[in-house]
Amino acid sequence: FIDSWNDWLSWNEPFATLRVFTDPLALQPRPEFLALVEDWLAARRDAFRRNLMGIANIVPASQYEHAQRVKLGEGFAAPARTFTDLDAGLHWLAAEIFGPRELPLDRDAVSAVIACAA
Repeated sequence: FIDSWNDWLSWNEPFATLRVFTDPLALQPRPEFLALVEDWLAARRDAFRRNLMGIANIVPASQYEHAQRVKLGEGFAAPARTFTDLDAGLHWLAAEIFGPRELPLDRDAVSAVIACAA
């Protein structure tokens, strides 16, 4: 998790993330991990502000209320929204994150990659 984020930040280029949670247990934070992530986020706050355009989180419908309460993505200093539907999350990224910057988002390609990973 942290290694991937560090790689993306090292590029020093704008990016957005689409996080797809298929396992409800992935939404249950472990206390030891929370402390590590909190320190890690604080140390990289400026890099996140410069580079992270937004985060779309896709969660199982049964976990939506929980995901709203824990405010997934809030600590990243970027717009973040949670959805139960991949298409809704991709639409938000395209319209609210990529569109205003006049950047393309190939929703079909992203959907295809996610389908292959499932």
